[in-house]
Amino acid sequence: MSEIAAATWVLGTLLDVTAQAFCEAGVNLLELSSGEELPNPDLREAGQVDAVARLQDRLGAEVYCVHSEFRFAWDLASPNPQAREAAVRSHRELLPACARLGARHVVVHPGAERDPRLTEEQQLRLSRESLQALAPMAADLGLRLAVENLPPTHVGGSLEQMGALLESLDRSVFGFCCDTGHAALAGEGPAPYLRAFGDRLLGVHWQDNRGERDDHLFPGLGSIDWDDCFAALREVNYALPLTLECLIPAGWSLRAALDVARTAGAALRPPLLPAALLAAASSATPRFS
Repeated sequence: MSEIAAATWVLGTLLDVTAQAFCEAGVNLLELSSGEELPNPDLREAGQVDAVARLQDRLGAEVYCVHSEFRFAWDLASPNPQAREAAVRSHRELLPACARLGARHVVVHPGAERDPRLTEEQQLRLSRESLQALAPMAADLGLRLAVENLPPTHVGGSLEQMGALLESLDRSVFGFCCDTGHAALAGEGPAPYLRAFGDRLLGVHWQDNRGERDDHLFPGLGSIDWDDCFAALREVNYALPLTLECLIPAGWSLRAALDVARTAGAALRPPLLPAALLAAASSATPRFS
């Protein structure tokens, strides 16, 4: 059985509006996206951290985890030493806020898009070194870092790359966040990732696509094999929350969508989309996260 958490970026509104909407719809576990631009709060700023803490108290919401920034300024595998050092520094500035807000883990990205001037192994080495540089602070703060698999044109964009990266990282600090949509774009689907790294799973980004782009569709509206995905989750005895990281299609109420997700998570079974929701489903502008 898994509870449902919700990624705060998916509604496209300011955090206080988003958090209240999710809490009123029955989901109070939030994956808080930290960013340099609205609507995401910049958790490197003390005043914004204070505001999030007050919001938690007012709504009874829990920051289940924090999703770190994905801009090139946060690229842990940048071939530019100064840019990479700045990315490590930004992550270090983020971690104390995550601990203060009670996050169970922090989702971090191995890097941005692959640089054609470097070999795959060279860029994985840079990512590994940057991640290892974060380990002492994370350990001191009692935080786990969940390394997320990315689309195939990015560092960490395949099962093989994620295996090479994770095996070199301290298990007491680093785990794995499986993004189901990214895994599908890699051509492997989420099930192989879940089975390979089930003992390191800290979270799941639950979203769908049709195999061509990172659509962030509601699960069941794309082409991912959810039977195999949920079979893998049951095999590895997954009991942590599933983080819904998808757009809510036009015509669906937030509560109806979350009810479908909660029912699937409670049984660790593929979502059953009622005919009324399928009929109302429409395309939405994709956004990468």
